[in-house]
Amino acid sequence: MAAVTLMSMRNMSTQQKMDQVVRLKNDCDTLRNHILVERNKILDSCLTDMGARAPPIGNLRIKSRQVFRGHMGKIYTCKLIHDDCYVLSVGQDGYVLVWDAYTSAKVDALPLEASWVLSAGASRTDNLIATGGFDTAVTVYKLFELDDLTDGSPNRRVRSIRSRTPQCIFRGHSGLVSDIEFVSGSTLVSSSADLTLRTWDLHSGETIQEYRDHLGDINCVRLCPKDNNIVATGAADSMIKVWDLRTRPGASVQTFVASFEVNQLDFFPDGNALCSAGEDGVVRMFDRRSDGQVGQYGGGVDGGGSGVLGPPAVTAVKFTPSGRLICAGRRDGSWGSYDIMTGQWTSHLAHTQEITSIQVGDDGRRLYTSCWDSTIRSWEPVT
Repeated sequence: MAAVTLMSMRNMSTQQKMDQVVRLKNDCDTLRNHILVERNKILDSCLTDMGARAPPIGNLRIKSRQVFRGHMGKIYTCKLIHDDCYVLSVGQDGYVLVWDAYTSAKVDALPLEASWVLSAGASRTDNLIATGGFDTAVTVYKLFELDDLTDGSPNRRVRSIRSRTPQCIFRGHSGLVSDIEFVSGSTLVSSSADLTLRTWDLHSGETIQEYRDHLGDINCVRLCPKDNNIVATGAADSMIKVWDLRTRPGASVQTFVASFEVNQLDFFPDGNALCSAGEDGVVRMFDRRSDGQVGQYGGGVDGGGSGVLGPPAVTAVKFTPSGRLICAGRRDGSWGSYDIMTGQWTSHLAHTQEITSIQVGDDGRRLYTSCWDSTIRSWEPVT
């Protein structure tokens, strides 16, 4: 087939252009299938096959430790901040709340200028947070000073609800901001329903780079734990893309294919693999070195229930610090963890509505889940 140029397309009729687009799509599908066939010749095994003889972890007993109550609507996300001493949450009520991770006491409350905030990110080096949502902007605020929270009082509570002027507001997305990560003390990255990923300079207030490669709304972005220049995104196009933020122009450097929409992602602790939360109720694990899927967990066979419409979607995933377990939360409010070596579903606990986020402390001894039921719960293993 002759090469299609812009000039030749201009000379075509509308029907000829449509026929040409169909032919090109078919060519792309053929090439994609050929790539998958060649890749599957090498990817001839998976973790559960290779780990079939691994000693099982057993039934991991987990109990609910505390319930964090304070939001007046759905909680869209939660994050562990400041060496896991505090929990940051964003709710439908238009507030960011900061909680003592051990006592569940509220230590800071920030009323947001924009309602319907869906996402938040927290800096690891400064007291900065960034929020985003339906207003299509990324808004950066300064939280409490650490000295205000380390006074030694065992019953620390919110002294007052203080409105704060945003440090900066980034505008550039044309769709809702779905997720935010701080790359460094001066840079953050945001994903959006406008199909783009953007990096922002906190000092200049300008876009550093825009990244385009997805064909559907980007639902999440995650920073590689071992390399701040590497991020991964999951989208409604069933694609997971890995990006190197140093590339110019911005384009993905690796792509993994899931069968359904990707709701959330998490990196393996060493950064060489990642897992995805699928709309089909399946958790998938991908290895960056082998360039393919190495594990698949769930899909109604693990006690999650399949129901008439199939298994409930997985809406949150998180690796434990060892990497042996993947914690997964579902739309029906249930959550538990998979042994990546055996595929065993090792626990099964529940909220009452959709789980939106799972966070695990660096020591692995505490887990936190946020939910549409307006609560955050902390969990710990029973010894």
